[in-house]
Amino acid sequence: MTEPLHCLLIEDDLDEANQLIRELSRGGFAPIIDHRVANAAQYIQALQASTWDVIISAHTAQEFSAGEALPILARSGLDIPFLVVSNRGFEASAVELMRAGAHDYLEKESLQRLPEAVRREIREACIRREQRETQNALTYSQGLLALQNQISQIFLVSRPFVLAA
Repeated sequence: MTEPLHCLLIEDDLDEANQLIRELSRGGFAPIIDHRVANAAQYIQALQASTWDVIISAHTAQEFSAGEALPILARSGLDIPFLVVSNRGFEASAVELMRAGAHDYLEKESLQRLPEAVRREIREACIRREQRETQNALTYSQGLLALQNQISQIFLVSRPFVLAA
């Protein structure tokens, strides 16, 4: 069974982007609906223009990096899984990127993990969305209950008074 995937790639190297797409295809994602960006302006435009299931970013690119992309995503208010792919040797940077909001960090040498990481992070984003919706519904219900209590108190105070025409 194949799963459609709306994937935003932050990658300036076309060969690297194609490698990511091939790995996702091998992992059961098809058709891969992808859009590749290489700088901040393209990234911002892509975030505004479409709905994305996942963002996969190169650790560093010539014009744009995962470290620059994460704050832009945070400011947008969107909750999109953000995965970083890098060569070995950037483990210290991985910790910083995870603190900045990346959901996972994979080495290019272990790209076979990419499809499962994408599935897991999409599930986690779905759980976060459901939790937000539940919290919003609870907050709304609490507001209604508070209003109902205030109205009943008004009627209790007003009961002895009768208006006659």
